[in-house]
Amino acid sequence: MCFSAIIQQRAKKLGVLFAARIQTDDYTELFVRRMEGEKLLLGVGLEMDFLEGAKTESEKRGRDAILTWHRDEAERLREEILKQVARRDDSRTKLAVKTTKKAENDLRVSLNKIEKLTSELARHEGILDAVADKDGEKKIVDFDRVFPRAFTSMVGTDRDGEKIVIPVRYLLRPHDKDENFDLKFHGCYNARRDALYNVPWWRNLLGQRHGVLSVRNFYEFVPRETYPDRPKSEPGPENLEVEFTPESEEILYVPTLWDTWKDKTGKSMNSAALITDTPLPDVARTGHDRTPIFLTKKAAEEWLELKTDDPAKVNAVLDQKTLPKLRHRLSGS
Repeated sequence: MCFSAIIQQRAKKLGVLFAARIQTDDYTELFVRRMEGEKLLLGVGLEMDFLEGAKTESEKRGRDAILTWHRDEAERLREEILKQVARRDDSRTKLAVKTTKKAENDLRVSLNKIEKLTSELARHEGILDAVADKDGEKKIVDFDRVFPRAFTSMVGTDRDGEKIVIPVRYLLRPHDKDENFDLKFHGCYNARRDALYNVPWWRNLLGQRHGVLSVRNFYEFVPRETYPDRPKSEPGPENLEVEFTPESEEILYVPTLWDTWKDKTGKSMNSAALITDTPLPDVARTGHDRTPIFLTKKAAEEWLELKTDDPAKVNAVLDQKTLPKLRHRLSGS
């Protein structure tokens, strides 16, 4: 399963790449909902078009919501850091008098939290400082890695067949299921090709809701004992996080299935799953058994236009794969 990937999140770049119309209001609505307190994982990559080039009223509204959220988060983090600093100092005072497990634990926890919170605060302050910098010397650090439950940009089609760029959550929730679906079927960010006609929510979307992600590289968990570049004697976790990158640095076009879910108040959420198949040779050699399907650009366009669930026609498109030569390394190495 592809549990994480570096995906093109900048809607304007995707719009140019596929000559697609950007659904700006969909992005703005998500930014506003997050500002108002909804727990939505919206990365910096999604924010960039709004922070760097807001021109329309919708874009400006989205930009304001983004900046308000970052300011609120920064203030919340500062307050939490002060609490943890007080906890740290109190623990040190107690330990100076008498060593206790509780004081030692409080000190350890507070130090860990201070480090984590300070890192989070720096990210929010960095964005706010870069936006406020009139000279343009400070840059926003872009981050396009997407994990399950986070949102990313995707190319799809509307009811009239026009190509559109929309924000989707990387974990499908079918329109006829409730929120508990996310917990019961937490692996529904990937759709196995050999199960497309067996699983109801995949089958129902074939010929109806096709999308494409633009991927730069991807990550898989690989069994330690099968990964060739790791000494077998070295202790560590059973599964290793491995990063796969095409040697040619080409764009990888990954087909998806997606749906729109609405709650009782009418709020909507687009969500998607990418389609996987048998592994490419470079992936198989590491011991992993699945790979996202990588389509040619022509096939990616055909996938977007395909409005039938006929197996022969679906497979004719999905068979038009690229077979990139992949480098692999342990994530973070």
